[in-house]
Amino acid sequence: MSGWISHRYESPALKTAKGPRPLSIKLFAAICALAAVIALVRGLLDPMAVQATFWFYAGVMLSRDMAIVAQFSLFTIALIPIIWIYFIASPAARWIVVFFGLVRLWPYAANPSYLPYAAQSDPMELAAPVLQIIAIALLFTSDSRQWFVSRGNHAQTV
Repeated sequence: MSGWISHRYESPALKTAKGPRPLSIKLFAAICALAAVIALVRGLLDPMAVQATFWFYAGVMLSRDMAIVAQFSLFTIALIPIIWIYFIASPAARWIVVFFGLVRLWPYAANPSYLPYAAQSDPMELAAPVLQIIAIALLFTSDSRQWFVSRGNHAQTV
């Protein structure tokens, strides 16, 4: 088969991180995955809440089936930063996670009087934001900073 490229081109931006991951990166991935699963389960148990959220924020009315599809789409999107950080050690992904984390936390910061009501009516409402704050903090530990600077190519045992 002449003419076929015999080697695979690897973009430096998408080069897979090598070596063991620091504990903070492992915890980040686990916490983000847990928050995504919590949001998925909550959305699947109450598709009307998903419908209401889309109507309130985007002005789009979804059917029950589309609300379930949207919830799975949001779950998939939530896993993308985990892949960028855990497998690629992308420094840009860290800032993307911080930005979208702040966007997601903004309703709670803008209306702090809602927090006691949410905690009393549905404690799982606050689980995902609390987990997200912890996950974002883990991205700024010294081990995580080294991980991003070296793009995961240093030999560190944890």
